Amino acid sequence: MEHMLENPHFWTSVALVLLLLGIGKKLWTAITGMLDQRTEHIRSSIEEAQKLRDEAQELLEEYQRKHRESLLEASEIVAQARDLAATQIKDAKLALEASLNRRTKAAMEKIHQAEANALAEVRQEAVRLGIGAAKDIIRGQMDATHSAKFIDQTLIKLPSLLN
Repeated sequence: MEHMLENPHFWTSVALVLLLLGIGKKLWTAITGMLDQRTEHIRSSIEEAQKLRDEAQELLEEYQRKHRESLLEASEIVAQARDLAATQIKDAKLALEASLNRRTKAAMEKIHQAEANALAEVRQEAVRLGIGAAKDIIRGQMDATHSAKFIDQTLIKLPSLLN
């Protein structure tokens, strides 16, 4: 062993080992510190990415929900519009039918009134012609005594004829 203690290679090796142990501990601490920092940086980046992913997922779900609600609301609006259109068409048909019925009734009343007026005119003309013909016949057949007698009889019968 004494021989080793005198060998300069031995002391160089011991010095190198001691140097490496002294520097190695600091170097190891520095390397592990850098690796720990890098690990923590990666972990925080992963956490940040996870947080961003979660937020994006929530936004996606919210927009999908809003989309579904919008589709439902749109379908309700379309259904209401169809119902309203059907009601308005029904009301328009009823109003048109009522208008046609009123116009038909008014036209029928005008026709009946025109028929009644025409019938009255025909009757008046027939009475006028009948009276004129009766006058002509009576003038031709009656003399003064028959005429006075006929007038007296007619005046007596007139109240019963007018009722």
